[in-house]
Amino acid sequence: MESYIYKIGKKNADDIKDMISVIIDRCDSKVARSGSSENIERKSITISDELIKLKELQENGILTEEEFLLQKNKILNG
Repeated sequence: MESYIYKIGKKNADDIKDMISVIIDRCDSKVARSGSSENIERKSITISDELIKLKELQENGILTEEEFLLQKNKILNG
């Protein structure tokens, strides 16, 4: 049986995961709309930053391996 604290933590983690997905999608769509080399460089930085954030969330137990891989694929494959 799941404890109340676990359920709240799980819900918070799911909410964070959903927010990260929205942020990633918005960043990707903004970068995709522009074609300058400066924006392409920003996209690389953004992708790196997002991957680092995702890895930290996974290492802290907020994202499961499956959730991490799903979000990572979204970032890398646009």
